[in-house]
Amino acid sequence: MVEKKPLVSVIIPNFNYSNYLGQTIESVLAQTYDNIEILVVDDGSTDNSIEVAKQYSNKIRLICQSNGGVSSARNEGIRNSRGSFVCFLDADDFWERNKLELQMNRALETNSGLIYSGYLECDANLSVIREILPVFQGYCESFYRRKPGSAIALLGTSTALIRRDVIDLVGTFDTTLNTSADWDYLRRVSKFTDFAFVPSPLVRYRRHGSNMSSGSLVKYYQDNENAVIKMVSEYSNFTLENFILNRHSIFRFHFGAGCAFMKTKDFRLGLRYFCKAISGIMSFS
Repeated sequence: MVEKKPLVSVIIPNFNYSNYLGQTIESVLAQTYDNIEILVVDDGSTDNSIEVAKQYSNKIRLICQSNGGVSSARNEGIRNSRGSFVCFLDADDFWERNKLELQMNRALETNSGLIYSGYLECDANLSVIREILPVFQGYCESFYRRKPGSAIALLGTSTALIRRDVIDLVGTFDTTLNTSADWDYLRRVSKFTDFAFVPSPLVRYRRHGSNMSSGSLVKYYQDNENAVIKMVSEYSNFTLENFILNRHSIFRFHFGAGCAFMKTKDFRLGLRYFCKAISGIMSFS
């Protein structure tokens, strides 16, 4: 008797993305892997997102909540999902038809609890700008510490397929974080399982004026700094390795932020982050 394909839960958090939501849902419905449940978690939208989602009422589960942020919406999706594997898809992104099939094949042939892929950076109409391919696999926890703030699993959650037992160990998304919540969550995943990837671009990431990551550079680095400090605090027990890596993480993040602000000619903030980098080496414990 042939074993039934494992159920994959696809969680789509949405806030005011009615212009893209239908196309995003269609990209999941078109998957060549056919044992899927789709949960659209609307996070208090004020546009016509609910009307768009209701057009697919016989093919998705629509969950509505008051506005609590994307992490809150993802957490609600996790609580209501039933799959042996879980995926997240931002409501303005788009999957290639074979995304889940290729990832499930990889998941079932490895012991890795997270499978991710490359992606295509696109304009608002999904025309390709550039291709980004994956690099990191295997034991990735050390990469998060050595490259703080860098996208180890590309594009965060929209490329990732995660085993349910790993999600049960990791828990929920940190609702106190904003743009760094994906990075923080996948970093915590790396503490429990190896990563693997499909060496192809399977997600189309849509660039447009409302992307969460296209907001204030100041807020972006403030939020990412909070995530890096959170990471460092988890390795506060004194060993020589942690002592060195904690200082390295703080220095590298602050130095990178300083360089970013220098490129935008914000020399005041650039110098401030450079000073933080130096003081982190001198005094952080």
